[in-house]
Amino acid sequence: GIVKRMTEQGLTPGSATLKVLVRDALFKLWKVVVHSGTVADIIRDSQSDHVLELVEADLDAEERTDLTQIVESVMEALVEVTF
Repeated sequence: GIVKRMTEQGLTPGSATLKVLVRDALFKLWKVVVHSGTVADIIRDSQSDHVLELVEADLDAEERTDLTQIVESVMEALVEVTF
């Protein structure tokens, strides 16, 4: 899934900022839905700041070291921002 692909690409809490992780997860989640990298980019760019704010509010410092927790929080924020 998304966590596995991010890990394979070296995108982990120890190697990237929370902002980078949120933006990448958001892109990958939208790519699953719309099947277009271009459209996923546009949606991600329009939502990433708000999603990042929600993820920062949702996760404490310890949870921010767990990529699965981060991706789950991004999914929840995406739903809140979109619907």
